Amino acid sequence: MIIFVRHGETVYQAFQKAAIMTANNVKTRYNPQSGLSETGIQQALEAGDCLRHYNPKHLYSSDLPRCVQTAEKINEQLNQKLEIIQSVKLRERMLWEERERYRTLELDITDKDLEPFADVFKSAQEVISELENTEFKGNVVVCTHGQFMEVLKYAALETDTDFFKFNTLYKQHKSKGNRPDGSRFCKMFAIDLSLPRTKRKVLFPYEVKNV
Repeated sequence: MIIFVRHGETVYQAFQKAAIMTANNVKTRYNPQSGLSETGIQQALEAGDCLRHYNPKHLYSSDLPRCVQTAEKINEQLNQKLEIIQSVKLRERMLWEERERYRTLELDITDKDLEPFADVFKSAQEVISELENTEFKGNVVVCTHGQFMEVLKYAALETDTDFFKFNTLYKQHKSKGNRPDGSRFCKMFAIDLSLPRTKRKVLFPYEVKNV
């Protein structure tokens, strides 16, 4: 079973949230190197407490600080300490097709930061293929980023590059996998990649006792 986990809240995201709550229209440049906020650290520790019950044997992470720090805090809560395998392939990817939504969120990104869904989907397929073809001894935790995590889910279930189909699945699962308090930070879902694609289901560890 592969359990995908989003990173906790970052300092950058906490700053953006505070600016919105105080009606302070201040935008800062998106910072991919931002680490976890104090809230994000607590979220990661709580995610680790949940994941401990699934006794993972392998731990992967994007190489960006927010994911590495989340993986480290998760690791602190596990029954046994695991090697954290970092990979650039698990980094966040911003979709060209979502550019209007990014603007409504006032994310300070430019067109050069965006990629077509077909390209991001191909990268997600490569990650899923590697996971499918690796012989793991036990459950696996993969710490990655919100947008790319959703594309990974789609790539584990589907084989075509239909953005509309992807978006439909995303909307169906939008609130599923969130933390018990409703936060999307450290949301998680699990998929058994050893099953044929047609028999795979998405499970949500916060909502079930066993995966």
